[in-house]
Amino acid sequence: HRDLHYPLRRQRQMCIRDRPERGDVVVFKHSETEDYIKRVIAISGDSILLRDGKFYLNGVLLDESAYLDPSIYTNKGSYLDEGEEIVIPEGMIFVCGDNRPKSYDSRFFGPIPVQDVKAKIWLRYYPFDKFTLIKDPDYQL
Repeated sequence: HRDLHYPLRRQRQMCIRDRPERGDVVVFKHSETEDYIKRVIAISGDSILLRDGKFYLNGVLLDESAYLDPSIYTNKGSYLDEGEEIVIPEGMIFVCGDNRPKSYDSRFFGPIPVQDVKAKIWLRYYPFDKFTLIKDPDYQL
């Protein structure tokens, strides 16, 4: 019985050994039946502020031009209001979808536990005409 569980535990440890970083696109458990794919905006200890449709990370305007069109306006949610600054608790991350106008993300449900992250996404294969490697943005903080 013990021998069956050891490989599973070891495999899980290998999958989650690296903590998500700002800019990573991750798959995480949202509920018992749903997984979501979102971009990590802030990690534990970071402060995040939404002002005039833009995120400020630790007091600095977050440059999201690598993956968002400059015309995109990031609206508030039921968790994060315009002009409100929050600090991400230990063991949590703040995530947002790249399709901001239609994304249900941390602006609405708050930070998520790091332990709920299942994988980091590094390849986009659908739609096929947008097949590409996903590069991590270089946030200059």
